[in-house]
Amino acid sequence: MVVPANACTGPVVYPVSTEVLQPSLADQSVFAQCAVGAGNEVRLSGGVDPDAPIVVLEEEHLGGVQPPQPMVAIWPDGRILFTRPVERPSPDGPRFEHLQGTIPVATVEKIIRDVAAKLSTVPHYTSTYAGYHGQITRIVVRDGARWRGASVFGETESGFLAAAAGERDFAPPERQVTRPAQQATSSDVIVVGGVGRTGSPPRPFAEAYRDLLAARPDRGAPFTSYEFDVVFFPVDPYWVDRGAAVEDWPRELPNPPPTLAPEQCDSYEGCRYVLDAKYNDAVKRLGRKLRDAKVRLIFVANQKQSMLRLVALYRGERSIDALTTCSGHFGTTDGSGPEP
Repeated sequence: MVVPANACTGPVVYPVSTEVLQPSLADQSVFAQCAVGAGNEVRLSGGVDPDAPIVVLEEEHLGGVQPPQPMVAIWPDGRILFTRPVERPSPDGPRFEHLQGTIPVATVEKIIRDVAAKLSTVPHYTSTYAGYHGQITRIVVRDGARWRGASVFGETESGFLAAAAGERDFAPPERQVTRPAQQATSSDVIVVGGVGRTGSPPRPFAEAYRDLLAARPDRGAPFTSYEFDVVFFPVDPYWVDRGAAVEDWPRELPNPPPTLAPEQCDSYEGCRYVLDAKYNDAVKRLGRKLRDAKVRLIFVANQKQSMLRLVALYRGERSIDALTTCSGHFGTTDGSGPEP
């Protein structure tokens, strides 16, 4: 690929990659190497990346791709990755921004002791919501030589903070009240207390959630990605009808394997591949192209068209994802089921 530069330096020539993209670890591959122990202990036969954070809180909405949610990742040396609400978000912009900073090592050690102790008393999985497409919140923590993982489906930040204080932020089912439709006016907003809610999250989990949010610094530097994944999707006719532009796959990045059939990729999950950290500069150039394009872009590789999304990863995130996937797959130790 040749990119124009100024007259003094001439064109910038980026080296052409001769490598082939490798698939990111699929859930089924994770399941084959994971096991659970007493309580909510979770183990990976391949081990955990030594550069991974030692405690992570993450939230994900299962209904689709969303802006960053409240999250915290802390490393033993005091490095911390976290989100903070955007002070003046645009109507269509993200509500949270990823930041990075440091906290004292003594604070890290106390957080790990407290979170591990609290998490040791809760099951792998708890649901507080009777429905689908809700939000799932996960915490994993290194507890000595072991790892623990737990998740709660259906709860939000206000609910966790209420549970941590020994309260609840919803009406129990027997006290739900709905204003009859004939009594409503055009300005009424009819609210049914507790719709879909079946209970509160375990209080120790909520306390760990509260403590991790409280550990976030007030300020931080913008998050710098360690590496990326690229996710391929089938071409969406909706964007084709709206003038999507066709581009060749960047030659400076590894080529997708000939076996990749984008039309067979799930329209939500896609087909996910690893972009090693050594390609970060090239990936960032691709990211700018995606961001600055006035229309959606379709990429051609191996004579196949696809749409794509880039996923920025922190250091050790692949191991953390494997731990949370393993923990969620096994569900609670009493057999009440896995994550939805």
